Amino acid sequence: MRCAICQNNIDETASRTARLTRVALCALLTVALCGVPAIAQEPDDDAQPTASFSADLNGDGQTETVKAAKFGKQEIGDFYGLSVYDASDKLIWKGPRTLDTQDPLIFGSWDFGVSLPEVVADIDGDGAVELVAPAPVSDVSPVTFRVLRWQDDAFKPVFVKRLMEKPAGSGLYPWAKPGEDYYGRWVSKFLGAEDNQKFKVKITEYQKGQEQAGLGTAVIALAEKGYKVERWIKPMPQPTATEQKTETETPSAAVKSPANGVLAEYMCQIGDEDLRNTAGERLKTVRDILGQDRANFHRYKIRHRRDIGEETFFASANNRQMFQAAPIECPNKLANWIIQGGAIVEVTVYPGKIVVSQPR
Repeated sequence: MRCAICQNNIDETASRTARLTRVALCALLTVALCGVPAIAQEPDDDAQPTASFSADLNGDGQTETVKAAKFGKQEIGDFYGLSVYDASDKLIWKGPRTLDTQDPLIFGSWDFGVSLPEVVADIDGDGAVELVAPAPVSDVSPVTFRVLRWQDDAFKPVFVKRLMEKPAGSGLYPWAKPGEDYYGRWVSKFLGAEDNQKFKVKITEYQKGQEQAGLGTAVIALAEKGYKVERWIKPMPQPTATEQKTETETPSAAVKSPANGVLAEYMCQIGDEDLRNTAGERLKTVRDILGQDRANFHRYKIRHRRDIGEETFFASANNRQMFQAAPIECPNKLANWIIQGGAIVEVTVYPGKIVVSQPR
């Protein structure tokens, strides 16, 4: 790391006070020698911290500080990394700084959702300290949390799971792998840690036929395989019933060829959620990813900045099966980009094939 004024190296392992003192002394020296004011800048490894947590990570009675700070920006949004400081404010661990939304140690505020740390505490009573952050979500669906554990002087990924109420009405929220459940109650946000493995959380409820999601606030306590609601701070409102909306399951429109021969035409941006199926498994083919994109677009109402065209053909789950059955024409370079994620593509659907191209 270099001083913002003299451009000489600064020891990253030194305490923040020492680093800032170094920069301040350079500023004073610049004024004395040059007669012009200089602005002391804090080293940028901790620029714009958005979250700060205190916890005894090592069990030695000393409190460490965990910070998440912005370090980079792309078109999809801002990227954040972790840093850990000891009681004397000395940097003892620093997470990666890569512009990779798939890295489990990278956080961000992206156009497809926000994933920033929400709590740092012993969440399961095993004596170790965990960090909990939500996976990005851009619609009303159960939130998946990624959990990191402090071990061997570093944060390491442990699991990615949800906290959905099981059985319904029990007040029990066990950790479970993402599945096909999209209705019910789930923990949607950790608001903070309390004593004895208790946490203040937001709980969301969404049922079939419900006009909008309900949101309540509760304190949950450690229970077998997860948590149980100990008390409600803001009780869940009663759901408002409305006409149940389901996907159109009419016979496939593919059997009817329109006059111009095109069944559907649209532009889409492949987001991270399009790269995984509903079980959280990574998709590895163009046809699977394009099919998931249309399911997310129609069923889960996920929209991206570059999604253009309100096509209705793939609103039918039957029609989405065409991604598995029809030949797909797509250049190899573009196919690799789709599989990596972030691609922006034009899709034209004909009765006997699907053509994928880059926007002109």
